[in-house]
Amino acid sequence: MVVSMNRGLSPFTRRDVQTLVSEGHEVTLLPTRLGASRDVPPGVKLVDIRTPAGGLAVAGGLAAALGSRAAAEPFRLARATSAWSSLGLALAYRGAVPAPDVVYSVFGDRKLFVGFFLSLMWDRPLAVTVHAYELYTNPNPRLFKLALARAAVVMTVTEFNRRQLVERWGVEPSKVRVVRVGVDEALFSPEPRFVIMIAGMWNAKKAHEDLLQALALLGEGYEVWVVGGPGATHAEDVRAAAVRLRVSDRCIFFGQVSEQVVGALMRRADLLCCPSKVDPSGNREGFPTVLAEAMYAGLPVVATDHAEIPAVVPSVIVPEGDPEALAVAIREYRRDGALAKRDGERNHELAQSLFCESQRRALVEALADAVRP
Repeated sequence: MVVSMNRGLSPFTRRDVQTLVSEGHEVTLLPTRLGASRDVPPGVKLVDIRTPAGGLAVAGGLAAALGSRAAAEPFRLARATSAWSSLGLALAYRGAVPAPDVVYSVFGDRKLFVGFFLSLMWDRPLAVTVHAYELYTNPNPRLFKLALARAAVVMTVTEFNRRQLVERWGVEPSKVRVVRVGVDEALFSPEPRFVIMIAGMWNAKKAHEDLLQALALLGEGYEVWVVGGPGATHAEDVRAAAVRLRVSDRCIFFGQVSEQVVGALMRRADLLCCPSKVDPSGNREGFPTVLAEAMYAGLPVVATDHAEIPAVVPSVIVPEGDPEALAVAIREYRRDGALAKRDGERNHELAQSLFCESQRRALVEALADAVRP
């Protein structure tokens, strides 16, 4: 498969790769662009020709290709269509990879051009999926038409595109198949999930892993939104912990976001969890800002018996470092919607009195007192 991985695999390409692997096929990815993300589905080979080993393979393959008769036609076509960069990449991959059963290009642009040259040199069938822009603003229309003519199968994502391929680009109708963009049924399932939000820097006193352990106990139907990222004292990568605890498919990582985004997420979450605990160095929370914000937003909260928290939070407080207690409290809020609504409203009322105008006045008065005789 000739693909772009400038920002990693696109979701629809990843689903296609997973489908091929699940059907028992061996898939090798040949990226025209390769960014920082090298994550590919299990069982898939990613060829990086920029490594030392890849460079040696490419050098040997290039020498063999340049001296072979199979390269003559690709060189002629590259000269005729000004496609030297695509030919160069194809020559590199020809040297690094053994000939496959089929060359499959995803998108009818440079990915197709590289696949086209490879199919010529390997004498293997070519398949391509054309999405949309390639039909209207193709970067090399002449080579696009030549590659479409060679392709054994031309797939596209709509009936409208199929007509464009046949009527505008002259593709033989029997070669064109409509294969629509796939959907990840699990990821986009309409089945509701109870959304638990946790926010803050990743460090031991925030106790992200306690919540992830609770999520493992809760089972299906629950989802954790993780807002924030690694801090200076984070004890463990929270993503790695989610994978280790086998709950990564139920965790959404938002990273560091603005206050506006935090507010928007709170308006959609069902509950905020704040499982704070004393860290190994003895460090504690003051009072988590996100807890005050969630209370004002009218969310029910599950927090721990830590520092000032139980003196302020009027509803559910559980012991520090107790994932089972967290799971029980979260499950009760999902079971009893009226309880969640009542506690959320009470949290909002309390937050109005504790964290809003009265605190702004207290700040101004304290500074004023500092300069009075």
